[in-house]
Amino acid sequence: MPHDERIERESCVDRCYRVWRAAEITSSKQEAGDRLRVTIISPGFVRTNFADTVTNPEVKAQLSESQDKFAMRPDAIARAIAFAIEQPADVDVNEIIVRPTAQG
Repeated sequence: MPHDERIERESCVDRCYRVWRAAEITSSKQEAGDRLRVTIISPGFVRTNFADTVTNPEVKAQLSESQDKFAMRPDAIARAIAFAIEQPADVDVNEIIVRPTAQG
């Protein structure tokens, strides 16, 4: 598949996901009213033990190598969650996207 075609397909999937996610936020807020703040946290590549569960040696090695190169530490996500929670009651943080700088 040509490189440009791959990017276009990925962009389409990404756009569809974003529309679905926005609908989920709106729906959750409508159900909760002003009693509940809803924040969507979208993490990028996070350093976890997921690679340990992969049985394919090539995929496992690739995941481990990528984690070593640019995966974020889990505390980056914890700080994002804390940021949303620590806001005053009249502030609603709708969405936070956190990803490693190298992930782009």
